[in-house]
Amino acid sequence: MLQRIESNDPALTHVHLMPIVNNLFGHPEWEYSGEPAFSDAEVMALGRALSKNTCITSLDLSRLALGSQAVSLMGSLTHLSALSVLNFKENFMPAGDIAHVFHQAAAAGMTQLQQLLICEPSHLVQHVPVIAVVRSTSIASSTFFL
Repeated sequence: MLQRIESNDPALTHVHLMPIVNNLFGHPEWEYSGEPAFSDAEVMALGRALSKNTCITSLDLSRLALGSQAVSLMGSLTHLSALSVLNFKENFMPAGDIAHVFHQAAAAGMTQLQQLLICEPSHLVQHVPVIAVVRSTSIASSTFFL
């Protein structure tokens, strides 16, 4: 998948990464353990691949337990001029990291971004709504409420 992302394949417009394991019968299935799905090195490799892509319009990075890795990944995403949907739901991001993701999106002028989805379990993020969804025609000119 990384090679396809990095190759800037115009047919690859929607990317949904999920942690996959083999079930008891040896068939691949999705599993969410709450543990980070990727090592720091793997997140860096994903970031490098994404930084070379301009075709992705929808990127779903939900339920990967990225935590603060999501902030470092945002630096690779801000040039994706066609990106209209970015999903960071359930990545166990502290409130400061959530704010940083919103700030990076706005500062980069991600004008095509219509949905930035971040949803965290309420016991992890105090004084922040359980769901933060931004829908606008221009994220750079939007007001963000956390």
